Amino acid sequence: FDIGAAGSVQHSWSGGAFAFSYGPSVGVSPAKDVWITVGYNIAGYRDHDFEDARYTRQGAYLTMRMKFDQGSIKDAARAIRGMMR
Repeated sequence: FDIGAAGSVQHSWSGGAFAFSYGPSVGVSPAKDVWITVGYNIAGYRDHDFEDARYTRQGAYLTMRMKFDQGSIKDAARAIRGMMR
């Protein structure tokens, strides 16, 4: 479980413009190798270049991260085979 804050700044060197994104977040790990975060950006902006990598728009957001490796894929396949029997 974690409580935190997230923030980012976008700056245009040629135009001298700044955009800010900031707000609180809470995260929890409901299972091994899974992390869910809920947050709210008090201020935000739209970043067309990086919007898939992080959430910077104003408002509420939910993200889920999962770790996949050889072991987790093997365990998932084993569980699926067990359910099909």
